[in-house]
Amino acid sequence: MSDLSTSNGLKLAIRPTRDACAAGTIPVLNVTITNVAPHDIVFCDYLLEHRLLCTLRGGQFECFAFGATPRPQLASSDLKLLRPGAVIQMRLDVAAKGDYGFLPAGDLPASFDLSQRMDGFPAGVHLFVVNVGTTVSFFNAPDGVHDRKRDRVEIKSGLSGASDASAGPPLDQVWEGDMTAWTEVLFS
Repeated sequence: MSDLSTSNGLKLAIRPTRDACAAGTIPVLNVTITNVAPHDIVFCDYLLEHRLLCTLRGGQFECFAFGATPRPQLASSDLKLLRPGAVIQMRLDVAAKGDYGFLPAGDLPASFDLSQRMDGFPAGVHLFVVNVGTTVSFFNAPDGVHDRKRDRVEIKSGLSGASDASAGPPLDQVWEGDMTAWTEVLFS
């Protein structure tokens, strides 16, 4: 079961790569962004995997980045022209990423480290929610630490300062919006 969100001509969907996962594991999730509009849309995929991972959550857990977020320069190559029906796919494999991890949601301290991340999910059905919008969160913590201090940057403002901004489409054509999608994953 999954739900999807549509915003300004784009549709976001999330699905597990397997119908069921073994209890005690971390699922791999596929995220798709589809142009459902009858016209072209320019989408900025700058740090897309990081943007998705930093919004991945559920009822009893959240995904966190541990350590400083790299800040590559925004460039016109980060802008993708999506024709009607075009799809961007992203595979979210948190277990394979050494600098991200799930922690139980709730009353977490201001700073915590990677050793506290979950090894897997218990048996049952768990909800996974992901969001994509037009901001990027940059974290400045030492390796292996999450300290909740972040800089949130609007992508469009970063693009306007890119050295090759004139090489890409006009900035007023870049997609703006906010989409949320969810799926349930069975662990047995």
